[in-house]
Amino acid sequence: MSKFNILIFLIVPFLILTSCTTISVIPIGDAIFGSHEEKVLVYANRSTINKEYEEIAIITAKVDAEFGIVDDEATMSKILSRAQSIGAHAVIFEEEDISEAAQSIRVTAIRFTE
Repeated sequence: MSKFNILIFLIVPFLILTSCTTISVIPIGDAIFGSHEEKVLVYANRSTINKEYEEIAIITAKVDAEFGIVDDEATMSKILSRAQSIGAHAVIFEEEDISEAAQSIRVTAIRFTE
């Protein structure tokens, strides 16, 4: 294996791990947060939800793509972890914005009421 290949092998994982992800949570209304251990579901739109729910927060993940390779799966995992920590049962995918310098994913966190 050449020195160049070894260098790439060592640098790429470092770049993936050092990309900067910021997660922000904006409460909706009088939402009260609390955590739970259940898996957080992901919905593509509101029409597919067959239970009554309340919207509790808007969660946005911003990834600075200049400092690493953007990994959508890792970013979504961070969103779901944050949603779980505030007591959301599910999230509704709202928007993904991709540019050269940054990427953001926005979801609405919901809690089932029935």
